[in-house]
Amino acid sequence: MKNNIVPILSTKLVVLALVGIIFIIAFVPSAIKEYSLTEAQESIDQLILILVMAFIALYIAIVFIFNKTIKVRLRTLIFPLKNQKIAMDAHSLVSMTDLKGNITFVNDKFIKVSGYNEAELLGKNHNLLNSNNHPKSYWQNMYLTVSQGETWHDQVRNRAKDGHYYWVDTTIVPNYDEKNQLIGYTSIRTDISEQKENLVQLALAKEQAEVASVSKADFLANMSHEIRTPMNGVIGMNNLLLASELNTEQLKLAKTVKSSAVSLLAIINDILDFSKVEAGKLELELIPFDLGNMLEDLGATMNFQAEAKGLQLICPANPLIKQWVKADPGRIRQILTNLIGNAIKFTEQGEVAVYVQVIEQTAHQKVLRFDVKDTGIGISESQQQHLFTQFSQADSSTTRKYGGTGLGLSICKKLVELMQGEIGIDSEVANGTTFWFTLTLANAKAVNEAPTYNTDIQNEKILIVDDNETNRMLMHQLHKIWAIPHSVTTNAKTALVELAQAAQHNSPYTIAILDMHMPEMDGIELCQRIQADAQLKGIKMIMVSSHAQSGDGAKVKAAGFHGYLSKPIQQSELFDILLMVSGLKEKSPQLITRHSAKEHAQFKGHLLVVEDNATNQLVIEGLLKALGLTVDLAANGEEAISALKRGNVHDLVFMDCQMPVMDGYTATAKIRDPQTGLENPLIPIIAMTANAMAGDKQKCLDAGMDDYLAKPVNPVKVQAMLKQWLPNTNPKKTVTTSLANTVTKTTSDILIFDYDDMAKRLMHKPDLMRSVAEMFCQDLVEQINDIKINITQNNIEQVEAIAHKIKGASANVGGLALSALALEIELASKAGKIDTVNNNINDLELAFSHLKTEMGQKINDMAHC
Repeated sequence: MKNNIVPILSTKLVVLALVGIIFIIAFVPSAIKEYSLTEAQESIDQLILILVMAFIALYIAIVFIFNKTIKVRLRTLIFPLKNQKIAMDAHSLVSMTDLKGNITFVNDKFIKVSGYNEAELLGKNHNLLNSNNHPKSYWQNMYLTVSQGETWHDQVRNRAKDGHYYWVDTTIVPNYDEKNQLIGYTSIRTDISEQKENLVQLALAKEQAEVASVSKADFLANMSHEIRTPMNGVIGMNNLLLASELNTEQLKLAKTVKSSAVSLLAIINDILDFSKVEAGKLELELIPFDLGNMLEDLGATMNFQAEAKGLQLICPANPLIKQWVKADPGRIRQILTNLIGNAIKFTEQGEVAVYVQVIEQTAHQKVLRFDVKDTGIGISESQQQHLFTQFSQADSSTTRKYGGTGLGLSICKKLVELMQGEIGIDSEVANGTTFWFTLTLANAKAVNEAPTYNTDIQNEKILIVDDNETNRMLMHQLHKIWAIPHSVTTNAKTALVELAQAAQHNSPYTIAILDMHMPEMDGIELCQRIQADAQLKGIKMIMVSSHAQSGDGAKVKAAGFHGYLSKPIQQSELFDILLMVSGLKEKSPQLITRHSAKEHAQFKGHLLVVEDNATNQLVIEGLLKALGLTVDLAANGEEAISALKRGNVHDLVFMDCQMPVMDGYTATAKIRDPQTGLENPLIPIIAMTANAMAGDKQKCLDAGMDDYLAKPVNPVKVQAMLKQWLPNTNPKKTVTTSLANTVTKTTSDILIFDYDDMAKRLMHKPDLMRSVAEMFCQDLVEQINDIKINITQNNIEQVEAIAHKIKGASANVGGLALSALALEIELASKAGKIDTVNNNINDLELAFSHLKTEMGQKINDMAHC
């Protein structure tokens, strides 16, 4: 402002000075001319007087003009300052202090908020308002900042005269004099007490909401057992009812009950899974698995839903050879199950196909993209924006056609994100939908080496006939990988032409793979036409069907087919059938079908079911008896141990985890303990639990159980457990009184080496068996040495871990005695019995020596048979 005044005043003063100088220059010479020297001498006083008066007049004029200008400029400058002061007084608390912090000025707002009057504040130090909310170091830092001439800003809690506290947003700036010397400080504050209180209330409300949310999620997550137990009874008993003789009306009603119960269970599972995610109780496993096998199993499971709607499910729709990865297969399967289920739900005709592509790969990991593509109704862009929001559906109207909780996709999104992946959708209305997600998974070494394909199959020539493009492409890719000469056609008519032309050119097809359902001419009729042609009679035919029904196997066999498969195609099954029909593998007397409604796989064995719930007892007992098994029941762990002690030779135990008197965990520990005195402490134990919480499976395994079955029990999963854990022959007694004697027992007690078991696992390939045996023996030498080292270091946990590995590896190569000894060491380690472990090391080495010798002899002997 000062700089604006100076130029104006300087200009006016210059003008006045010039006027005065001009006046003097003009007046003095003329005065000298008019007067003689003598007269000038006489008039000297008059001249001086005139000059003095002229300068006085000039001075008065200058002062007048200067004052007038100053007043005008001051009025101009002060007016906005007054307005600013009014505004600041209304909003801010302003104070000024000297260098010691003593108050020299306060505005009205400061007085009003603090409660002190001006007289009580002036001359007092600012610590008069100290609330003791801030530490001494806080004020020291503030003083250090402003004393160095810097501006300080923060939020401060002060104490008013009446004792209440108030918060101010404070800025302190230094004041300087005309010599640029620091003379004090000005503080400008804004009262933020209301905002602070709002934040406190908001934080409190947020905390209460989070506590309520966690409590809700904990409640729902922990309700798993209570909810699933009655559902197990409903679904299980209904399955038994469906397996009985029912008339048409009863069958219809029973199927309705099953459909409703399964739908209800799906909703319950969605809610429980969502709650587990929200409660942070969902943990991911990290285990190696074959992604291709997992997808094929999933396709077989989900195909029933697709068949019910007349759809084709192709899962996977592209070959996945040797795709071993390390991840959580259960959660990946859950994501795919949800996406495939949605695709089937919203598709009225056509197909659902699942593709998996490797989009990036390094030596240690690979990035996979999963696509679930359907030919359904499609989803608009506006609906897509809300799909992954919890409790949201594409159609949320009360008249919507498709039901559901609206949680499925939200759970998928959370699971994918939990695995550090991405999920999305590509869709157009009426043009189908593709749900996709990407995951970065670690590479894993194959647990079981993939079988070496018989290259003799490459001497065959195969024609593939299928009207579905996705199926044709999958078949083509598989045969290309196997290096089998082949061609593909889209219908029966072109197939007949292709077969005839090949025969005429002396390059006939030897095998034809025919789709059952094709337009104009189906697979059965095409088979008949081929058989009716003399030049085509030698062709062996395989039927594949996407809508398999009970009795199809007999029908296609009568029609002249040599093999039969139901879709979705599993590559291992397809290859086996190709080997069988080409004569490269022993044929099965019956065609294999996977769709029979009542032709269950039959088992032989004596099982013990330990379950306290009477309904659940009936369910599992009925299911197992229907599979040809003898079943004993026990209501708790004590009864189970008593039953095992009575001398009944049981082959396997299904063990509930939560029971009165003695739970499943305690019972398992006692069964495994040699001091309990059971004849077979190594009997396979399968956990049955309605708990679905993170860590439940591991808890069962840690307790000594062999596997885990979640309730409600699924008949397919029960059969899978039986196939894995039930002995193929009559149960073999295990002698545990002397570990040294165990390894020398014959097959009447326990086998040192089960050649048939190893051969079955490794596709009866002697070269592969020999290679695996060599690798196993190399590893065992190192592992036994590691056990010895850890025993000397008293590292019992590491001993347990190594023994666990030896147990599994030995079982995989048919080393039953060595596996049993490793289990003994594992259990002793778990119990902290380091002396017992130390005493058994020699037995372990002896067992390994026997196994190594017998394994080498039998593999070599069988290779030359």
